[in-house]
Amino acid sequence: MRTELVIAETLIIISLLLVGLTLGLNSRPEISSYMIIGGVLAYLITSIIIPKTRWIPLALTLGIHIGSIITYYSDPLVLPFIVIERHMGKQAINIDIIQILIAYEVIVTYTTWSRTREKPKTTEQSII
Repeated sequence: MRTELVIAETLIIISLLLVGLTLGLNSRPEISSYMIIGGVLAYLITSIIIPKTRWIPLALTLGIHIGSIITYYSDPLVLPFIVIERHMGKQAINIDIIQILIAYEVIVTYTTWSRTREKPKTTEQSII
C-alpha cells in the first residue's frame, strides 16, 4: 500500500512539473512571476498545514520557473543557486530562490527518510 502511494505521488509531481513547464513556456513574464510567487506561497502554506504534500505546489512552481527561464531569458547560464542572464551585451546575476527551496527539500526529505527507515533486525531482536 505504501509503495502505491509513493508511485501515485511521484506521478502527480511529474505531471504538475510538466503542467508548470507548459504554463511557463506559454505565458507572459509578469504572469509567470505572479504564478511563481503564488506557487511559493502555496508551498509555504502547505508545508505548515499538510507537510506531506509540500512537494506538489513546489513541483508546479519549479515547472513554471524552468519554462520562464527557457522562454524569457536570452542565453541563460544556470548554475547552482544562481542564474546569469546574458542579453544584448549585458549580464545580470540573479539568486535563484527556487533552486534553494528544492535543495532544502531534498536534504530535509533525505535526512527524514534515512532516520525513519527500518533497520534490519538481528537474530537477537527477532528471538525476543
